[in-house]
Order: sequence, then structure tokens, then C-alpha cells
Amino acid sequence: MLGTRDHRFTVDMIRPLYDAAAGPKRFWQIEGADHGVGVGIPESAGLDVYFDRIESFLDAAAPACLGR
Repeated sequence: MLGTRDHRFTVDMIRPLYDAAAGPKRFWQIEGADHGVGVGIPESAGLDVYFDRIESFLDAAAPACLGR
């Protein structure tokens, strides 16, 4: 996951790492977010969305992590 306003780790830096990594994986850009949870995250991508996305990924990739 990457905020579009993150100045520490830009898309140009992160995308090659993502592309080289083995799956399962999902690339998630949060429009308007800066670096770090809670820093400049717009309401549309707040913590509820963050935790829902993490749970959805784990449910698909490693359901045992969620006790399923």
C-alpha cells in the first residue's frame, strides 16, 4: 500500500519491488495519503477501509491467519 502523496517512498521506487515480489499480492495506492497510517489519509481511505482491505487480502491469501 502506498499513499499518492508519500514523499519517502514514491510509486517509481515501490512499483519495481512489487513487480519483482512473488504473490499473492495486491498493489494498493491511497489517493491523497502521505507516509504512515493516519498521516494525510482522506476520509474515504480511513482506518476502516485500511483494516477491511487487510482482512480481505488475508481472507483470500491466508484464511488460517484469520482463524478461517
